[in-house]
Amino acid sequence: MKGNDLEDNKGFVATPFAAVNTALGGGIAVGKISEVAGSWSVGKSTFAYQVIGAAQKQGRPCLLLDAERAYTKQYGESLGIDNAQLDVFRAKTAEEYLDHSIEWMEMKKNRGGVVICDAIGALLPREEAEKTSEGRSIGLQARLLGSYARKLTSILDDNEIAYLALNHTFIPLGQMGIASSGGKKWEYARAVWLILSGAYGQPIKKDATGLKTLIPMRLEVRKNKMVGNMGTKIDLQLIQGAGFVGDTVSVPPPRTRGRPKSPSKI
Repeated sequence: MKGNDLEDNKGFVATPFAAVNTALGGGIAVGKISEVAGSWSVGKSTFAYQVIGAAQKQGRPCLLLDAERAYTKQYGESLGIDNAQLDVFRAKTAEEYLDHSIEWMEMKKNRGGVVICDAIGALLPREEAEKTSEGRSIGLQARLLGSYARKLTSILDDNEIAYLALNHTFIPLGQMGIASSGGKKWEYARAVWLILSGAYGQPIKKDATGLKTLIPMRLEVRKNKMVGNMGTKIDLQLIQGAGFVGDTVSVPPPRTRGRPKSPSKI
């Protein structure tokens, strides 16, 4: 094969968010590993579910590795997911999740599909599962994911699969900055790394009872092999229980202040 014969990219899975698609060159990259990481309750799963809904509308088969066991049919349906067409896999050990995903991706009928892993930090290695609570299991997950990532590289490319992993962030002991679970080999393998967090300094809208109704969020590009735009920040808005504002979720109408106007008399 000559360099001229190579495809620049295998396309993208468009998300419901125009700003995200623009920043990522078109959406979630096909044939690559993308990761959205963040702290608890910032909307990582919600974001992924909305990506699934958008991918299904594009005719793409989808697999959800529900390691956190957080998915519900009702919430998925409210975000545009067709549950009858969604493959959901739940198991006990990381090995089962990873082996099943490889089998699914290599099936001819799933070519051009999307795999969502929710989440990398929740994958439990079999050796760790078999230990007691006092057993030490340093490095097991990182070693397992390192091997998995090396297998994914060719499988995703050959079968034109878009892989979106969700992950948990933490501050490494004695270091500066943010990291996510999975180890160095996993870090090297992902082509896109996004950090989802609250948009600090922007006001949160609340209703009359104090419930947060519209929450400003921010998606930051920390790594992007598809587009040279590391450091780009994308502003999003999250409606609790309804998802991020986009093609399938609309901004609620503004509250009117003061007394309602009385109808004019003729």
